[in-house]
Amino acid sequence: MKAKPNIDVQKIINSPSGQLNKHLLAAQKPKKASKYGNVKIDTEDGSFDSKKEEKQWRILKQREKAGEIYGLSRQTRFMLPGDIVYLADFTYFELTPPIRVINPPWENKFVVCDAKGVHTDVYKIKKKLMQARYGIEIEEV
Repeated sequence: MKAKPNIDVQKIINSPSGQLNKHLLAAQKPKKASKYGNVKIDTEDGSFDSKKEEKQWRILKQREKAGEIYGLSRQTRFMLPGDIVYLADFTYFELTPPIRVINPPWENKFVVCDAKGVHTDVYKIKKKLMQARYGIEIEEV
């Protein structure tokens, strides 16, 4: 096996050809931290905007497997007045028994869930619009 050559990156950057390709090397710089301090997570279930969102997804998947909820989905779009789009982290149906009824029929409650760290002004407006337009109270975790 051949030994790997010892590459001096700084020497390449300072060379004439390195100066010409500086933009290529700059593209490899690490991304700066998120505005709100969240860390994006990539899993086999997809990409999540924060650890909190990924944890909530795992909890909801367990509840779905246990038969407590069904129809679980991620990143559901809702159109709001003024061509505003609200993108819910999770939506699902929750089986809730009616009061004072021993046997089914069960009621299906539609739940919109958002893993929130920071309640921005834009989010607060969208939350009010969801309530006004669809009568849906967003569940925050």
